[in-house]
Amino acid sequence: MLFGDHQISGDASYGPLQEEGSDFNDYVGIRWLYPNDPPDEPEPNQLRCLDCSGFMRMVWGYRHHLPGSGYLDSVPLSLRPKNGSALPRRAVEMYHCAPGLILAADNGSQLEDFEHIDIGDLVFFDGSDDDGDDIDHVGMYLGTDTGGHHRFISSRKTPDDPTFADYGGSSVLDGAGHYAKAFRAIRRL
Repeated sequence: MLFGDHQISGDASYGPLQEEGSDFNDYVGIRWLYPNDPPDEPEPNQLRCLDCSGFMRMVWGYRHHLPGSGYLDSVPLSLRPKNGSALPRRAVEMYHCAPGLILAADNGSQLEDFEHIDIGDLVFFDGSDDDGDDIDHVGMYLGTDTGGHHRFISSRKTPDDPTFADYGGSSVLDGAGHYAKAFRAIRRL
């Protein structure tokens, strides 16, 4: 589906290998104005690319702000943390500073309690060894599949993301896969 000249839904090729920094406005190729932040110009080399936090901002911010979208839960966006009043740019900032509540805090080990998680909650991961113990990936919880596994969707460092399939790593929060072992926290917007 197109909104103006911008693709906002439907079958899409989400571009080449994802690079950190590919935000929603890079994906659609538009300039974005934030209150109290400088304008964010799209980066042409990141057209049709979304990193993990850019994908969450596409869903929770950009898509929910479209005229006639019908969403009552639009979340303001910001480039930097705004003390819980807007969805910031990076996964670690979303964990620490986004609106809403932390339902399960990061204690540095695999989160295995799914009692309070609900569809649409943000799920956070520490999946890289090269950045210390910080959160470095974010996705959205989708619920349980027919096998009883807790599924999520996110944009990965693979071509043609985002994915909720097991392409680029198993998309389950439970078990012994990469993302399950890296699962650290939950936030509800």
